[in-house]
Amino acid sequence: MSYTIIDVIDSLIDIEINAVKIYETISINAADNPKLHLVANVLLTEEKRHIDYYEKIKSHLQNDSSTILDDKSYSKISTHIFEFNKMIKSLSTKSITELLEYALVMENVNVGLLKQIESDVGNKNYTNNKIILEILSEMIKQEEQHVKNIGIFIKI
Repeated sequence: MSYTIIDVIDSLIDIEINAVKIYETISINAADNPKLHLVANVLLTEEKRHIDYYEKIKSHLQNDSSTILDDKSYSKISTHIFEFNKMIKSLSTKSITELLEYALVMENVNVGLLKQIESDVGNKNYTNNKIILEILSEMIKQEEQHVKNIGIFIKI
C-alpha cells in the first residue's frame, strides 16, 4: 500500500480535532467564567481554522500522485505522530494563564512535530518532495504564527 502526504494530513487533522475537544470541554465548563470561556473559544476557533486549512490542502491534492511517501518515511512519521498523541493530556482548569501556557506548550510541540516530519521527508531523494516540503513549510508557518499569537496573548 502506498502512503501519501494526505495520510499524514489526516493524522494531523486528528490532532487538531483532539485539541478542539479539549478546548470545547474547557469552554463548556467555564460557563461561570466569561474570560476563560472566551479564551477557550478563541483557541478552539484557531484549531478549527487549522482543520479547515488542512482539509483544503487535502482536497487540492486528492488526485495528485506526486505526494507518495515511501514506507520507511511513513513509518517514521507515524511513530512521531503516535508519540505526540501519547503526550496529549486533557486539561481541566479555571485559570486563563494555565490554559494559555498549556496551549503554548502543545503548539510548540506541534511545530516540532511538523519540523520532524519535514526533516524525514527532506532527507529522502523524492522527485516529488518539493511539493510535500512546500506543504509542510506552510503548515509550520501557520503553527508558528499560532505560537506567536498565544505568546502575545500571555504577555497581555
